[in-house]
Amino acid sequence: MKDTNTIVLFDKASNQYKVIKFNDENKWVADEIEKLVLEKGVEPKAEEPVKEPEPAPVEEVKAPKYKLTFDNQGHGETLDPQEDLEAVPTELPLLHEEGFEFKGWALEPNAEELVDLGLELQADTTLYALWEEIPQPQPEPEPVEEADDDDDDKDEAESDTQITYNEETHTYTVIRKKRAYEGRICVASKENKEFYNQVKNRLLSYGLTSRISKQGEKFRLKKEQLAQIKFTAKQMVLYLALDPKQFEGSKYVGKDVSNKKTYADTPFQYKTKSERKTQWMLELVDLLAQNKKLEFVEGYKDKDFAKDYPFMDEQGLIDKGYLTISEKTVTEIKQVEADAEGEEEAE
Repeated sequence: MKDTNTIVLFDKASNQYKVIKFNDENKWVADEIEKLVLEKGVEPKAEEPVKEPEPAPVEEVKAPKYKLTFDNQGHGETLDPQEDLEAVPTELPLLHEEGFEFKGWALEPNAEELVDLGLELQADTTLYALWEEIPQPQPEPEPVEEADDDDDDKDEAESDTQITYNEETHTYTVIRKKRAYEGRICVASKENKEFYNQVKNRLLSYGLTSRISKQGEKFRLKKEQLAQIKFTAKQMVLYLALDPKQFEGSKYVGKDVSNKKTYADTPFQYKTKSERKTQWMLELVDLLAQNKKLEFVEGYKDKDFAKDYPFMDEQGLIDKGYLTISEKTVTEIKQVEADAEGEEEAE
């Protein structure tokens, strides 16, 4: 390396010497601080690092706060608003009301979508509760029982009556088969016999006594007649000492037969050929007992009355005296109808 020229500079501010060296070609060789011996043996101070100025503190910008109001839309409990919120809370209150299902909160009263949890608020906001009504199970309609068929008794009479016409003599031959009350029980269906058991036992359990005739069965409390039972070809018929007007418009679809002398004491007629109507018939017997202040006979046990009336064919009924057969010749059909009406009045 060629010889260098040296320039020494003294910086009063830092109390340091700065040595700059150049070569013969005036090219810079180095810039360094050399330790020089000053007068009285004092060495120059080493250069201290320049401290950069600390940055000015940045003032924090606070996000705005808003109020969140809850509209329950008329269902559930009322909620207080929430203050000083920047966003929709990630957990929102739940509401409850019987008959409704709470679906959640939305930004509109009739919205189809719920509000996003954590949504940044831009202003005071109202959330609306969304509800869905829970369908209530509809009660099964009360079965409307068919009105009593007034032709039931006529069907019984007609089924037991045979009419033939003789063209030579221009006369009618009427063969009438008439079953007594007990004969009708014998040919009744198994179900109707069971209904008979239930109703008769309920009447007797209140202390009533029974008396059977060819026309039917009467139930009395001492001398007061409170009920009657009869059978048609299709069903059992109960007559009770109850006011028929009391049951107008109710499930107890019966008939007022107070216009007939036979039923003056028991004017409310009620028929059954189903389990449901038999249960209602038992309810009517209980109502009768309540009206008459009858008490249940302590220790009463149900009996199987139907077993005394097994099914019998026609000859068996005749042998037991439950069936009579009569034959009559008339010249006009009106006489047959008149005879039938007379028998009905006799009953």
